[in-house]
Amino acid sequence: MYTCPECKKNFELDEEPDQNQIIFCPYCDNTIIFVESIKLDKDNTVGGFKIIEKIGQGGMGSVYLAEQLSMHRKVALKILDDNMTQDKAVVSQFMKEIKTTALLEHPAIVKAIDAGVDRDTYFFAMNYVEGTDLETYLETKGRLNEIRALKYVIKIAEALKYAWDNHRLLHRDIKPGNIMIDGDDDAFLLDMGIAQHFTESFEKQELIDGSPYYMSPEQTFAEPLSWSSDLYSLGATLYHLVVGMPPYDHDAIECIVEMHSAMPFPEPIERNPHVEISPATTELMRIMMAKEPSARFKSWEEFISRARSILKELSSGKDPELLKSLTEENERLDVNKSNYLITIATFAAIFIALLLSVIFLLKGIAERKASKALIAAEEYVSQINYESEMAVEKYGNAMALCSSYFVSCDKLERARKGYAHAQNELKNELQRRGAFRSGIEEINAMINNMNTLDPEEALKTYNEIKDKLIALSPRRESEFEKYQQIGKKLHILKIINENKLKKHR
Repeated sequence: MYTCPECKKNFELDEEPDQNQIIFCPYCDNTIIFVESIKLDKDNTVGGFKIIEKIGQGGMGSVYLAEQLSMHRKVALKILDDNMTQDKAVVSQFMKEIKTTALLEHPAIVKAIDAGVDRDTYFFAMNYVEGTDLETYLETKGRLNEIRALKYVIKIAEALKYAWDNHRLLHRDIKPGNIMIDGDDDAFLLDMGIAQHFTESFEKQELIDGSPYYMSPEQTFAEPLSWSSDLYSLGATLYHLVVGMPPYDHDAIECIVEMHSAMPFPEPIERNPHVEISPATTELMRIMMAKEPSARFKSWEEFISRARSILKELSSGKDPELLKSLTEENERLDVNKSNYLITIATFAAIFIALLLSVIFLLKGIAERKASKALIAAEEYVSQINYESEMAVEKYGNAMALCSSYFVSCDKLERARKGYAHAQNELKNELQRRGAFRSGIEEINAMINNMNTLDPEEALKTYNEIKDKLIALSPRRESEFEKYQQIGKKLHILKIINENKLKKHR
């Protein structure tokens, strides 16, 4: 893994650096002098810590199991790769991680022990949690049951609540791989050191931080984040734990990112037909993963309270939704002893009349709501320029309302057909966006290559590039901006090369 000091992007290379130890950034063509990463073998010592074995590899360095010689205890020792130390921004981020972790005092957050520089090697020692991360658990043993998953998620939520309440810190990368489980089945949050202060989230973000499978919609657009962004990622993590697969999946990472903001909440049964999850946990995840932050839980306290309540009922062997239903039914049917004076026939007649009235009332309400949602969806897609994401959302809402027992089957069938058509159009739109991005990247590469050509060859290339640019089909505002920027850049290069050609003649 390399980090370009110029554009700050991380990348990997299939080939090793050349004999001069030079590599080129694939994003901006910046020349980077490569310094080979330090290799630590068993029994090497760094800052008073003796290496035992390598246990992990991160974007900025390696993690080793080591022994703190002064205390005779095992620690997790993070070493910053030598090729990263050339970039002051990376070193600054590494030191920031150390300082952030040192601030945090919570039983579910891995604690910092020591940090420093030894013989030009930057190191950071943390408590060692002997166990496995949940990503490895999912890969080797499969999904977790609801009770166990909720127990872990509540513990991590308490840690995130502490970080938010006391330090206004956001994690930004909640995922199964950043949750460790020890031998006592306790959960610990890793990588809290990469947390971002709330005020920093309002600064311009040129890069998107987070893991594509779990990032919130606001992260996918590099917008300002809040504590509920971590809540969304925790919801996506809980989904993966209980369903056995992440909420959204695709061969292309950029499509996964767009699905978080465009696609509706995926029902667990749709992702895994063999899974059985209580309605209460499904609804919990649905709220956690709401597209709009305002539609999620209002605070960490509210979420933790709801999750604990569900966990309590599941642990007692009761379905929380069933328990709620039975309680309300018992309250409604609780009668005074004087009702025994009413004859059985009279009671039955009254009950049937009430039941029919309730059914009629519920049917009328359900039909009106379903019709209103279905008409709104159909009217929306009748517009000339409608958004596929919004069409999927509107038809998804209509289909949910039309699925009621009280709504006629023809409405449900219309909603299903509209939803399927909208999903197919959204899929095509996501593919078109991907093709547009690929086209822009190809044209950019050709434009950069024009600088290496003589004026005459450059002008011939200009026509080829212009044809490719015309063939693109920008539809979104951001795409039009890129389209116009590249068009201007191409036009300027044409003028420059025409002037060069005139001088030569």
